[in-house]
Amino acid sequence: MTTGQKLKFWAKTNFGTLKNLAEILGFEPENLSTYTKDKREPGAPFLRKIQKLGCDINWLLSEDDGNAIHESKVEYGMSAELEKLRKENRELKEKLSRINKLLNKEGE
Repeated sequence: MTTGQKLKFWAKTNFGTLKNLAEILGFEPENLSTYTKDKREPGAPFLRKIQKLGCDINWLLSEDDGNAIHESKVEYGMSAELEKLRKENRELKEKLSRINKLLNKEGE
């Protein structure tokens, strides 16, 4: 398997779709596909991000053709869900901040 094929396998196994992984990483799906289609090799910043989500970078970059994933799908799913919740939390805080600013302007 190529690095792109392994990345695609890992993403679908642990996040259901490439789109879900792209969303968690803050990527556009098209940008992620450059890696999964082997058009471009992932760099260190990208590899650090997916490592935090539980991807075994040694497996990903090795020439081993196996589909071995060294941690359970449940752990990856929990990691992914946690990242999703963090993103939602940031978005809600931003919205609350904007609402507070509007309310303060009306009260003046």
